[in-house]
Formats: sequence, structure tokens, C-alpha cells
Amino acid sequence: MDFRKCYYKDGLLMDKRLDSKINIFRSASKRNYNKYKTVYKMEKELLLGSNLFLLGKDLDEMLSEYYNQEESHRMAFIVFQAMAIEAFLNEYIYVRVGKLYFNSMDKLSPIDKLLVACKLITGKDFPRNSRAFELLKKTVKYRNRLVHYKVKEIDIQKLADELLKKEKGDLEKDMEDISTTYDKLVETLNSLDDNFDRKYLVQIPDDFWNTSY
Repeated sequence: MDFRKCYYKDGLLMDKRLDSKINIFRSASKRNYNKYKTVYKMEKELLLGSNLFLLGKDLDEMLSEYYNQEESHRMAFIVFQAMAIEAFLNEYIYVRVGKLYFNSMDKLSPIDKLLVACKLITGKDFPRNSRAFELLKKTVKYRNRLVHYKVKEIDIQKLADELLKKEKGDLEKDMEDISTTYDKLVETLNSLDDNFDRKYLVQIPDDFWNTSY
């Protein structure tokens, strides 16, 4: 809990503190994204290496193990990125316009919440053609796929073929995009809101483990 921060309501300094977990979620997302990239690289090295039979396991078995690790980190990365964004939007609304407006928007989707909050707080429309809006939609789409997950089969040969390609696959590109969603979102809001709190723009180091801003 961040006990050092206070906030304003109707121009008055409040004596309460916000339990802000934004940076915890951002840090967890970043750590899992880095682990996802590491495992992805290990998969490629396995396929490109000369020894395809390690520790008594065949290629399919090792690829399956790597795939499970990769998926675990990828899912955690996406979920924590979405949590960081929603935690930010909730805090941004609560601090800037108060509990009444916050409660009225609480059930909105992150996309609708952003559009309504931006108009209410800044008097400006959030640009739907912006990179930030495109990334938010992509993040929400992947997050919803996890929440409403449907069973699927894994084609090991197709997985191996994708890994051997020199160019990045669609999934890898999307994950790279999603890793920037929070930053692009707050940067865009900062350009629209003259009173934007710049603490939200602070970058998260790889070894960040607490909620300090």
C-alpha cells in the first residue's frame, strides 16, 4: 500500500490514502513477458541445434514442455497487463472525479471506461485512431480469450515450423505490442490532460518488486 500519496477532491486535500497496485501489476506483467521471450528463444535454439534428443526426451516431448512454459508466462503477462490498465483507469477516475462518477462507470468495459473518463475529465475525445486505442483493443481481446477459454489442439509440427521462420509470427508481434499498451495509453492521456499526474509515466525497472512510485 502506498501510504505516501494523497489526493484531491473538489480542490481539498484528502487525508486518505489509495491502495495502489498499478505498479505491482505492471512489474508482474513485465517479468512474465521477459520469461515468455526467454522460453520462446530456447524453443528456437532447440530446433536449430544439432542435438535434438536431450536428457532422453525426443523433440516433440521437449517442445511440449517449452510450449507449456511459454503459455504459462504469456497468459500471466497478458492478464497482469490488463489488470494494470484497469487499475490505472479506476484510480485515474476515482482521483479526478470522485467516488460517485467512479461507481457509475465501475461496470463498464476498459474501452468504454477510457472513452467516458477521457471526455469527462479532459473535455476531449480519446482518439480512436491512435496507437494507444488500437493496443488497448488488442489487449482486451487477448485477455477475453483467456477468460472465456475454449479447448484447442496443439499441432507440434506447425509449432516447429513457426519457430523456424526468421520473421516474427503474428502471435509474437501481438505480444510485443501488448507489452507497450499501458505506456502508450498513459502517454496519450498525458497529451490530452493538462493536469495528468506524471507518476503514471514512470518506467518500471526489471527488478521492481513494490508499489513505490
